[in-house]
Amino acid sequence: MEQAMIHGTMAGHDGIGYSADSPILDLAVAIVKAAVDDYVKTLRNLWSRNLGISRKRKLIIEKTMLEEFFHSSWYELLTDIDPDFLVYQCKILAKEKEKKAIERKNMKRIKQKMRQLHDGAEEDQSVKE
Repeated sequence: MEQAMIHGTMAGHDGIGYSADSPILDLAVAIVKAAVDDYVKTLRNLWSRNLGISRKRKLIIEKTMLEEFFHSSWYELLTDIDPDFLVYQCKILAKEKEKKAIERKNMKRIKQKMRQLHDGAEEDQSVKE
């Protein structure tokens, strides 16, 4: 997840507990980051148009489980980042990534069409000669 998006402290980072270079802090960060990455990926997969009903159900269950994690006491032990804010930021990030993916696909299609037009024009030119 983008560093600028996370504002809050991780487990023990409040001065009474673990130091900033603590392996426990590293583990807490890794757990929350993995959950964020999974949530963003799940959202993007859910938005896919070519999903079967069973795949969509599995993704909805996964999304719900991740949201439950973000609102759990376990999550509260790891960080004081507001879970609703984090979920909101994940949705924004997922939308941005999806927009970029769509832009890449569209640019690829445009380049292919341009290549086809260019190749067709060269064929017409060689036929005229």
